[in-house]
Amino acid sequence: MPPRDDEKGNVLVTVALVLVVLIGFAVLTIDVGMASSARTQAQRAADAAALAGAFTYVTNPNLTGQALTDAVTNSAKNTAAQNTILGTAVTTSEVTVAVDTANRRVTTTLTHSTPTFFAGIFGQTSMSIGATGIAEAAASATGDKCVSPWFIPNTALATDANICDTTNGKSGNVTPGACSDKQFLVDPTTKLETQYAKDWIAANPSRQFGIKPNNPGNAISPSDFMAIQLPDSNGGNDYRQNIATCPASAIACANSYTAQTGNDIGNTKKGVCERITYDQDQTCSGQVDTWQAVGQYVHPDGTVSDSSRSLAVAPIVDVCIFTPCGVPSGTTPVFPVIGFAFIFIDGIGNCPSGGGQCVLARLINVTGCGSGGGAGAGGGLPSTESGPFGIPVRLVRTQ
Repeated sequence: MPPRDDEKGNVLVTVALVLVVLIGFAVLTIDVGMASSARTQAQRAADAAALAGAFTYVTNPNLTGQALTDAVTNSAKNTAAQNTILGTAVTTSEVTVAVDTANRRVTTTLTHSTPTFFAGIFGQTSMSIGATGIAEAAASATGDKCVSPWFIPNTALATDANICDTTNGKSGNVTPGACSDKQFLVDPTTKLETQYAKDWIAANPSRQFGIKPNNPGNAISPSDFMAIQLPDSNGGNDYRQNIATCPASAIACANSYTAQTGNDIGNTKKGVCERITYDQDQTCSGQVDTWQAVGQYVHPDGTVSDSSRSLAVAPIVDVCIFTPCGVPSGTTPVFPVIGFAFIFIDGIGNCPSGGGQCVLARLINVTGCGSGGGAGAGGGLPSTESGPFGIPVRLVRTQ
């Protein structure tokens, strides 16, 4: 039967309508996919900003009030601005920061406008992308893989006279007076930072002290110079590498570690120099950051930042569990970790207290393991997830 005149062109109209629908779905699919990708990138930027803001509570323990709020806000915004969304840089004006100092918490909200690709055909030329990140710095430490392989005695800042020097010739870092007078960095019972430590930090703006001594008179026991024997460390080269970078094994609260015997002055210096110099020179002849104040470290180009190659964390151990004048001869000491010290490493030099050379460091902050003991105590995270420098900065929630 021949086609009727009024049916001519129906197929063309139908195909055209179907094509419009198909193109519409294609446009929707592409732009929805791009929006999903943009939201993922925005979330990462918001999370990174929140974590950076929360870490300010650790890196700048001196700050309070508006100065602390400003530092947290600036750190969060500057970190967000280092990210891009679909190739477009995030601007600080797109980020709002809410600071909860009582709970050491930071909330960042990112609102970013990104152009559409095909939806502009229908008049939708841009879409707004939003993301929120919430992070906090826990009150207690947990531990992490990136911890320097040195023990810091809990009496490292003690001012009491070392009476054992006149009784058996040595006592290392265990002083009966310091133990009885509780001149501790961390309370051995509560595992919290002591008032003694807070007062010492406040009274010593330069905050320099010595760790990892090389003088046998400062050793805690024969051949024990406060270096940690890690499970994955086998010999001096591994020890040097663990100082210069990060150990593969985590050092966690409530765990106990044996000492790595031997002084190993050479590998200590090489590791320290590799860590703090920008060209990783093992003789410390390269450029390094210099200490100006807490949270203010001068880079070789003259800029001042709250981050530095010289920042590190080392575990604090309870030395008062041993005999008054140190570890008995012939025994292998086992050190329980009760907290962590956040430090700035200056290099190798004469110990401030005398008696040979030490790794010279400046104490920035002390964080105890909390009354609960092991990893996760005090609301912290497991030791392998605790965040930068082994300090428990964690992402609380994302939206």
